[in-house]
Amino acid sequence: RAFSGGHLQMNHLQHNMSSQAFKAQMAVGSWSKTPLMPDLAIPTEIICSQMNS
Repeated sequence: RAFSGGHLQMNHLQHNMSSQAFKAQMAVGSWSKTPLMPDLAIPTEIICSQMNS
């Protein structure tokens, strides 16, 4: 249910960002500080480089 379309549409509009960016933020936030992604430095670097391209 956390990724239901209606729920995401409302939140991304409230936060003034695209639905893709909101979904990515939700995914990265849920993985943060878990064995899957213990450090956010690498994903942050990738995201910043993509935004600057």
